[in-house]
Amino acid sequence: MDKLIKRINSSPVKKKESSHICSAIDTHTAELEKLKGMIIDLYPDWKSGIISKEEYFTLKEQLTEKITSLEKALENLKRTNEEFKNGITEDNDFISHFKKYGKIDTLTRAMVVELIDKIYVHEGGRITISFKFTDAYEKALEYIELNKEAILTA
Repeated sequence: MDKLIKRINSSPVKKKESSHICSAIDTHTAELEKLKGMIIDLYPDWKSGIISKEEYFTLKEQLTEKITSLEKALENLKRTNEEFKNGITEDNDFISHFKKYGKIDTLTRAMVVELIDKIYVHEGGRITISFKFTDAYEKALEYIELNKEAILTA
């Protein structure tokens, strides 16, 4: 994966944006504006007696919390989009942590602690492993998928 990403990053022709990230940014921005408008509309409702003072402050607090959460999510999306524009580097958590161990022949306790979040043992002996850095891994996979053409032409 590291070699593929390096080839993509060095390619002159690469896609610099993920359409679903751009779409999510647009959706979050629209939702943010809608919530800000709702806060502005609360005050006249309170003053005209449509809602009580308690309802006004409760609704305002709830909307403010949603806005804060949405702003954080929007910031993360913008950061991810910026990573796509600049190319994924070794700053990607998945790549940096997995690259540290190279080719793994024997699993050590240190590797398990650093790379694995949870291990689920199901009835019948089936095992499910939840790795840390799955978001970073999926981001790297998406970057490779979007830039297949850059790999083929490089």
